[in-house]
Amino acid sequence: MLRAVFDSIDNIIIMLLRPDMSIRFARKADCAAIAEIYNHAVLYTAAIWNDQTVDADNALPGLKRGP
Repeated sequence: MLRAVFDSIDNIIIMLLRPDMSIRFARKADCAAIAEIYNHAVLYTAAIWNDQTVDADNALPGLKRGP
């Protein structure tokens, strides 16, 4: 519950600072782009602890179960 409150506040701040930006939940159609961004971080940065890349089918296993 508290996390949802903070998420809402974060969204309000973003809307005020960046009215051209919208926030929504990820969709299945987003998985390929998410995998591409994630894989770049895996291969070229130290930002991700994992060293295994992912494909679109397993980029977001949590997407199926929802928030």
